[in-house]
Amino acid sequence: MTATKKRYPFLLIGILLLLMGIPRSDAKADVGLPPAHPGYSLSPGDYETNVQMVSEVVEIIIDEGPLKASVEASFQMRNNGAEDEDIEVWFPFGEVIHHAKKERVFQVADFQAWVDGKEMDIIIEQSDEWKLIWAHWPVSFPNGESIEILVSYNLNPSMDNTPGWCGRFDYILETGAGWQGAIETAEIIIQAPYPLEELDVLLGFGDPFFANPEGYAIDHTEIRWTFSSLEPTEGDNINFSLLDPGTWQAIYDSYKSLEISPGDWEAHESLARGLSIWQGIQASAEFHGFSAASLDTEAIENLIAESWIKTLELSPPDAGPYRTALWYFKGHPHFIEPYRMQNFFNKAIELFPEDQQINELYEEALARGLIIEGAASISPTPPLPDATATPAGPMETGTISESSNSESSPPMGLIMGSIFIIAAGVLMVVAVKRRKK
Repeated sequence: MTATKKRYPFLLIGILLLLMGIPRSDAKADVGLPPAHPGYSLSPGDYETNVQMVSEVVEIIIDEGPLKASVEASFQMRNNGAEDEDIEVWFPFGEVIHHAKKERVFQVADFQAWVDGKEMDIIIEQSDEWKLIWAHWPVSFPNGESIEILVSYNLNPSMDNTPGWCGRFDYILETGAGWQGAIETAEIIIQAPYPLEELDVLLGFGDPFFANPEGYAIDHTEIRWTFSSLEPTEGDNINFSLLDPGTWQAIYDSYKSLEISPGDWEAHESLARGLSIWQGIQASAEFHGFSAASLDTEAIENLIAESWIKTLELSPPDAGPYRTALWYFKGHPHFIEPYRMQNFFNKAIELFPEDQQINELYEEALARGLIIEGAASISPTPPLPDATATPAGPMETGTISESSNSESSPPMGLIMGSIFIIAAGVLMVVAVKRRKK
C-alpha cells in the first residue's frame, strides 16, 4: 500500500505540468495521466530505476467466437546498476467507466504473472483518484543480471463491442517508458481468426480491419509490429479494429454461394447485410482516428445496392428483407433507378399491406419525393433491337412500322412523291384559269 500512496501526488503533478503546457519530456512518461484501459505494458510506477526492459514480445490471439482476445506478454529485464533493486511492478488491470449514469467495471480476466517461471501472488487495488484498478507484485532485480517477467490474461474489446460488428483492441506501449533507456526490441503480434486479406482478394474493396501505427506487416492471419531501440511514446501505441469473425464468415460464404447459385436470394441478402456492417466499420474507424485509406467505400456501397436489388427481384417470401432493403434505398437513393424504387415500394405494400415498418418507410419515401403515391409499377426502357434479330411484324394498330418491309406496303418515298406531283398539277390548273379571266 505504501507504493500506491506514493504514486498519486506524482500523477497530480504530471497533470498540472500538462495543463501548463510544459513538454511531456520534462517529466517521466508514466507520471502524467494514467492509461484509460487495462492490458498495457509493465510499469515501474514512480520508481527511479536502473532496470532496463531489454525486449518485449506480446501476442494477442483473437477468438473465433464473439470478439475477445487472449494475451501473453514476455518481458526480458536487466538490472544495469551496481546494486540490487526491489521494485513493485505495476500493471493496469481495469477501470471504472461511467455510462448512462451507471458505473461499469472494465478489466482483464484470468490475470497471471510469473517471474523466471515462478507464479506470483498478485495484489489488486483501486485508485480512488482515477477510478483505475491496478495489479502489482514485488520483483527483485539482482545487479548485472537478467530476468524474465511473463503475464497472461483475457481481454474484451475496449470499444465498438457490438455483436456482429467489430471490436477495437489496444496495447499501450508508452507505459513501458519508465524503465531505464530504450527497449532494444519489441514485437506486437496479432493473430486474427481469419485470413486478413481474403475478402480483399475476392471483392477488391480493401481489408476488413484497421490498425495503427503504420509500419506493420501482414502474413495471412497475422499482423506484426517490430520495433528497435524503442523509447515508447503515445504515437507508438497499438490499436486495431477488425470485423467480427461471424460477419466475416457470412460475407465469405455468401459470395462463394453466389458463384455457384446466383439466383439464391438468401445469399444476396446475407451479402448485403454483411457488407453494410463492413461499411459501418469504415465510419467507426474514421470517427476514432483509424486510417481507412485502403477501403473503397463506393465499391462497397455499389455492391450493397446491387445485392439488395437482386434480393428483392428474386421475391423473398417474408417482409424482413423488404424492410431492410427499402430502408437502405431510402437513405441511398442515388444507388437505385427511380423506377426500381417505385416498383419495390409498390411490391412491398402489395405483399405486406399490414406491416407497420413498411408502411412507415413508404410514407417517408413519399414525403421525400422518392416515389409517387398511386403510381403504377414501371418497366425499364426496352433495349434497342439487335441488328441480327428477326425484324418484328407490322403493328396491329394500323400505324406504319419501320420494321415492315412487306411488298404490299408501298415505300414511303413513292407516296410522298405522288402527293407532290398531284399538288403541283392542281396549282398549274388554278394558274391557267386565272390567266383566261
